Amino acid sequence: MDRGEVKAVLAKLDALEDDHARADTIHAEVDRIGQMWLDRGALPAVELTRFSTLVAELVELYRAHIDVEERELFPVAAAVLDQPERQAMGGEMAARRGLGRA
Repeated sequence: MDRGEVKAVLAKLDALEDDHARADTIHAEVDRIGQMWLDRGALPAVELTRFSTLVAELVELYRAHIDVEERELFPVAAAVLDQPERQAMGGEMAARRGLGRA
């Protein structure tokens, strides 16, 4: 990889990290509204609309995020990382999701 390609990959990684931070913020608000819904058995119209908007935003965020990972970053990782490095990366991803390694 040349210097320009490395910079492009690093920029994509930074953007994916930003996605994680944004998703965390959205999840917190979805959790708050969801708990309100469970506690009250219903939501005011404004909260229901906000909940729907947030869930749609998460769907789009993850769709685009996964697309970048699969189309652009995973092929680069497969080409430049050795097996132990790829396994470590997979372990980190699983840990973020609370998944055990199989």
